[in-house]
Amino acid sequence: MSEDVTQGTCENTMLKSKNADVPAYVTFCNRTSRNVDIFWLNYKGKRVKYCNLSPQQRNFYVDTYVTHPWVFREAGTEYIMTANKKDVFFPKAWDGGQERSITYIDIPVYSLRERCIQVLRKLLPKECMEDLDIPKLLKQELLDMQCQSHDTYKSVKSSTP
Repeated sequence: MSEDVTQGTCENTMLKSKNADVPAYVTFCNRTSRNVDIFWLNYKGKRVKYCNLSPQQRNFYVDTYVTHPWVFREAGTEYIMTANKKDVFFPKAWDGGQERSITYIDIPVYSLRERCIQVLRKLLPKECMEDLDIPKLLKQELLDMQCQSHDTYKSVKSSTP
């Protein structure tokens, strides 16, 4: 695991690990066809990369705590992935059994606009985007997105437990 210094703190500066007193045992299960980077948000709110989970690998086991948030990004694009349909995952307390809780990583439902911008951004070089015959507002949004961190395009909507 390595601290992700280039990405800085998570979008919501209040989102960070708090204490380490209630354990949780989790299996992250990648149900997508994409490589997913798994990050723990440390006590300062900085992302610490724990794993790049490929579709072939499928599962990653982690021992964590209930007040420790986790976020997931598509490797290479930084697009938000969801865990149990949430942008930020907080583990549930261990119930004393032998089973780990299973957390499913999925692709979120994007609006048509968001998805179109993602595809255009992936397929076209920046210099070609300026020549697109699309509404000025969309073109500006596409160009602005090129300059920003991918995380700021779709902000985290979850709050701490």
